[in-house]
Amino acid sequence: MEPPGPPPAEERIREWLQVLCRGGHRVSGSPECRAAALEIRRGMEAAGLAVGDEEFAFHPSHPTGLILHYAVFILAALLTLRGAPLPGLLLAGVAMASAYGSETGRWDLLLHLTPRRRGVNIVGHGNPGGTRRLIVMAHYDGTRAGRVFNPRVTERFGPRVKGLPFLLQSPFLPLNLGILGVFLSPLLTLAGAALPATLLALYGILSLAIGSLLMADWAVAPPIPAANDNGTGVAAMLAAAPGLQAPGLEVWLVATDAEELGLKGATAFCHRHRQTIRSKPTLFLNLESVGCGRLCTLSKEGGYVLPLGLAYPPAARRALEEAARRQSKPPLPVEMAPVGTDAQILLRRRLQAITLIAFSAHAFIENYHWPTDTPENVDTGVVREAVEWTRAIAQTWAEQKA
Repeated sequence: MEPPGPPPAEERIREWLQVLCRGGHRVSGSPECRAAALEIRRGMEAAGLAVGDEEFAFHPSHPTGLILHYAVFILAALLTLRGAPLPGLLLAGVAMASAYGSETGRWDLLLHLTPRRRGVNIVGHGNPGGTRRLIVMAHYDGTRAGRVFNPRVTERFGPRVKGLPFLLQSPFLPLNLGILGVFLSPLLTLAGAALPATLLALYGILSLAIGSLLMADWAVAPPIPAANDNGTGVAAMLAAAPGLQAPGLEVWLVATDAEELGLKGATAFCHRHRQTIRSKPTLFLNLESVGCGRLCTLSKEGGYVLPLGLAYPPAARRALEEAARRQSKPPLPVEMAPVGTDAQILLRRRLQAITLIAFSAHAFIENYHWPTDTPENVDTGVVREAVEWTRAIAQTWAEQKA
């Protein structure tokens, strides 16, 4: 007698992963990425949704934008060391404002020096007459396998020290300290503290030069299949679609592009629908890398220029808690990890949003940005669990009082 196969839901998830990874990668703007977008559109249409393609133009923040900002910070430090602290301070201020704007989706300053690219979000929606709205979001683009993402590095530095503040857990901490050093160096020079100013400027130059080399390697590295990050999020979204109907609930599915280049698809979606998404109570559920390890949510979201993190609003957390009770399950674990997802853009705009994500034993995304991120290394049971949570959240949000 043959052993039983996976449940039907898991079979469908596996099929979606094979379809999404068929081209070998989904780097934004590539023919392989456009082919995946077409398949996603068909999946949404099969779920009975009205589907549209929303094109947008953007300047990439990662990794080329990071290299540009690091170079300007280094130039600012060199100006300070050469006895020009005021120009150094001005240049560092411009770079800091530009980096903040690009990472939060608020504005582009220095990125205007880079070529614009085009992306496309796939948006499906149903039951537009509902009094409440659920928007399930998952990015479908993939990335490249830079050496900075080598598993030997992520497994060593991935574990979180319990009790440490969010700020000190950021993998960008050495670079953020370098940027801070570049900014403080001219101020100390003007105050007459020459030695500390020199040391801070030198540290900033060294750390940001190393960061630039790592980002350059990422920019030219081979692309990856991107099964877990984030084929699993898209597969879970499409698999959950038939079970999201609830009385009075309007449902949107949004497959965002260019997340790996700086959350650009989520930024474009929020800008395009900035009035619509505030027209009725709306909850964003972001599905990110839900295929390996243990399904959880985050205490905060953050990253390069948001070292203090952004907390999820109470209504979003309440929907997650109610979904646990509906399923007679314990609440999802809450991890404190400085991960920046598409939800970061939503939280900056004070929207109701929360992310489901899965972490491995070393408190990091399994096979993160590495060639081993293949469909064979995905646990479809974890993806199926994400599907169940998505459907439960839809039901509880539909019933939740404003």
